Amino acid sequence: MPVPPGAEILLVGTGSLGRVLAARLEAAGYKPVFYRPPDRKPVGGHGSVEDRRTGTVLSFPIRAVALLPFDLSRFKAAAVLVRYEALASVLEELGRRDGVPPLAVFTPVLFPAELDAVAMRASVAACFPEIAALPPENNRVVYSITAAQELLCAGENPLASVLWADLLNSAGIRAFPSARPLGELCAKYAFGIPLLIALERSAYDTRRLAGDRALLRTAWIAAREGLAVGRAKGALPRFWIRALIRLPAAPPAWIASILLRVLPSFSRRMLEEHFKKVSEQTLLACRRLAASAPPNSALSRLLEP
Repeated sequence: MPVPPGAEILLVGTGSLGRVLAARLEAAGYKPVFYRPPDRKPVGGHGSVEDRRTGTVLSFPIRAVALLPFDLSRFKAAAVLVRYEALASVLEELGRRDGVPPLAVFTPVLFPAELDAVAMRASVAACFPEIAALPPENNRVVYSITAAQELLCAGENPLASVLWADLLNSAGIRAFPSARPLGELCAKYAFGIPLLIALERSAYDTRRLAGDRALLRTAWIAAREGLAVGRAKGALPRFWIRALIRLPAAPPAWIASILLRVLPSFSRRMLEEHFKKVSEQTLLACRRLAASAPPNSALSRLLEP
């Protein structure tokens, strides 16, 4: 059933993505409400987001709830938009609660089993967000929607995928409920995380990384190892993974160095600034991949000081 206009939507996470969703949902006639943990400083006032492509600026009031426990039944939908290091505790807390509304977990890093804690008690969708955003500055976020948002059902109940796709579309963000298995999207982190670690090893300087072919080759080999780990767990589609794993490291490293040199300024700044803030989740996810890789793997070498 579609969410009626004026309904309250709970957003757990007040970062860039949470603010983009809040502003778009507010403009569509909903009432987004942020959850603020009791140990965090109060949030309030107004925020704004700017669409980099169109120049459209949307302002929204920052509403927040901080009481625990609070009544989840008042919300028609909920979204989790926290960093990876906080994801497990948030999902565990929601998994203990009754009346969790249809839930979407927005994260660029996700292992399907991590949704088990809450999937047994609520309808849950996973979304690997295709929204690039710079960190908030003076309560203002600049963002760009790079592709349609794909929502994958976690568990047997597809309600959250359908409901959140409708919500996002009504807010002007193209989205669709996907029929693909959630595990297939593990390719996004299994392949991309080693490249982000290489960026961190280059002090978040894309030009420096572009010139370090040895590091790029190591990152590519680590990316192949990550894909192999996923394939061994049955999480990734086999027909294209086999081809990627067999590619030599030199050509992809050369292509990556060219792409890094010609990145638009917005994309470069997003990489160099945004991923500094999420480096902890990248390292945690890389450690999880490395733990399942062979000893002395490229994944392990990327994690060495």
